[in-house]
Amino acid sequence: MKNWIQIGVLSMITLLWGGCNDLYEEAQREESYDGATYIVSVQLNYPAGYEAQMKAGVKVKLEDINRGTLYTARTDAQGVARFETAYGLYRISARDQLAQQESMIYFNGSADQLRFTATTPEAQRQVKLNLLASKSSQLVIKEIYCGGCLKYPLEGQYQSDKYLIIYNNSSSVAYLDQLCFGTIDPYNSAGSNPWLISDPQTGEMTFRDYLPIVECVWGFPGKGTDYPLEPGKQVVLCICGAIDHTIQYPLSVNLNHADYFVCYDNSYYTNTTYHPTPGDQIRADHYLQVLRKMGSASAYTFSLSSPVAVLFRVPAASGSAKEYVNDAANEVLKPGALNTRCVKVPNDWVQDGVEVFSGSSTGNSKRVAASIDAGYVMLTSSYLARTLYRNVDKDATEEIAGNPIVYGDKEDPSGIDAEATLRAGGRVIYLDSNNSTEDFHERGVQSLHSAQ
Repeated sequence: MKNWIQIGVLSMITLLWGGCNDLYEEAQREESYDGATYIVSVQLNYPAGYEAQMKAGVKVKLEDINRGTLYTARTDAQGVARFETAYGLYRISARDQLAQQESMIYFNGSADQLRFTATTPEAQRQVKLNLLASKSSQLVIKEIYCGGCLKYPLEGQYQSDKYLIIYNNSSSVAYLDQLCFGTIDPYNSAGSNPWLISDPQTGEMTFRDYLPIVECVWGFPGKGTDYPLEPGKQVVLCICGAIDHTIQYPLSVNLNHADYFVCYDNSYYTNTTYHPTPGDQIRADHYLQVLRKMGSASAYTFSLSSPVAVLFRVPAASGSAKEYVNDAANEVLKPGALNTRCVKVPNDWVQDGVEVFSGSSTGNSKRVAASIDAGYVMLTSSYLARTLYRNVDKDATEEIAGNPIVYGDKEDPSGIDAEATLRAGGRVIYLDSNNSTEDFHERGVQSLHSAQ
């Protein structure tokens, strides 16, 4: 989840040695070092101006990528957390927060693909983790449904019903006008990320200061204040067909509603399996515009198993969104590829971004910097009608006077049933720490299916 305002400009360091496949094979071989352990220390580095935030007690996570083991440790007064671990391939993340007047400032950092072996020098076991500072967003991605469902009672699998929900998590009116939507390259989390930059001296890998938006940039209509979204309200964006999918497939969802928006332009996307004519309830002024199409696909590509969903705005100083994305100076080729063109979107333009990992892969790699999403949310399997849903901020939601909160949700860590609370006329405030691991959970059924 990317901030509304990014504070400080520090690169997020991801340490990566060797090719991805070699790392996994090497780490598997090193499991023969049974019983051998060593100390890894993680030093948290706060952004300029926030050095005084360093303190004892900040939780740091160390995840063994191959074995699936998660270790946690707390920092000491110098901001150092220490782990005693075995040889292997690891992912490190940390988060902290600072309350300010009307918002929270979050500090997130992550490092992926760290390999520790019997020959790793002691200095490389002392990891410096740079934290990026960001403020909570006004508009957040509340839910991502991308994995499809079964065609029950028929046989087969179905994925033409993808959607996401955008929610106004603030206390003031937000406007959808000129908000842009897209996904990034690589489409899927499995394998290596060719966009990382390697330091020729140290081998350290860093994220770029922009996201490579691939295939298409979609834009909401409106001239500035045409599409208001009140506090605590949401809007559904149909990525595929804005029709009632339940007529044929009961495990799917009804996306034919007058207040829904849809990614639809049949002059660019002619595949009617994924982009049928919108239903009779969908307003023509709720069609998103194709601001720029880079690829040649006849259906918009949004990963079934592990997408990165991105909402962003182009600042007025950079011209209109359409002007910016069509300027050749803002285009970039995928490293190592001649035909994959992407639009560069600076990280600090991102309103919200959520990274999804595939539960069917052991080779997931981070694709976005910690300023956007320091973690990830796992989609365990496709075609099970599962959805990825943002966790409720329990304290903030309970602080609202007279709020008719409904409890009993066993999937949300807060225990609050967000959908039932909203239906009861209550207000829900969702977590937004720019770390999907903390902010999201996998829900057993689509929220839109539950509401039907």
